[in-house]
Amino acid sequence: MPPKRPTKPPGGKSVRKPAANRTKMRSLSLQEMYIRSCAEMGLRPNSAFASFLHDRCGVDYAEDTVDLSRNYVGDKGIVPILATIEKIPNVRALILSENGLRNRGVELLCASAANLPNLEFIELSDNFISEGAAVALFRLIEHHRQLQVVVFENTKIPVHWRVKLLDMLASKRSTRQKQLRASILVS
Repeated sequence: MPPKRPTKPPGGKSVRKPAANRTKMRSLSLQEMYIRSCAEMGLRPNSAFASFLHDRCGVDYAEDTVDLSRNYVGDKGIVPILATIEKIPNVRALILSENGLRNRGVELLCASAANLPNLEFIELSDNFISEGAAVALFRLIEHHRQLQVVVFENTKIPVHWRVKLLDMLASKRSTRQKQLRASILVS
């Protein structure tokens, strides 16, 4: 009996298996990750943010503050910035004043901040944000353990939401101080 010939898949075209790729991929620097993320979204990288980041692989961002104040980022531009910041575990402060953020950008920031365990301070002054951003900030303040200060001066957040946010932050700070005192007394 003659050997069986391989059958073609439906559609009549043969399918080739890709050759095994044995080359090692080097890990990307933070700057390369940011630039790649911008390219995938079809955005121009923010030069101020890119200049903060190291262009060498294996070098971490040494600062604990990311200051992009007075630098237009916008709701689309914040996405790759946040994706990159999530790779920096020691970030304690985000200064995003006068960035052209709107409610959607702050909602994205709040979702991303959940992945920043050391974040203590967020500055959002002089952005065109309102009640939608206030709701997202309230949830973030409620659930984030370390977050102590959120500044939102010169925004469109309604007064009743400002009061709620400031009250929540104040109660959180007083609870934290009580816990610190209790831990000092125990030790």
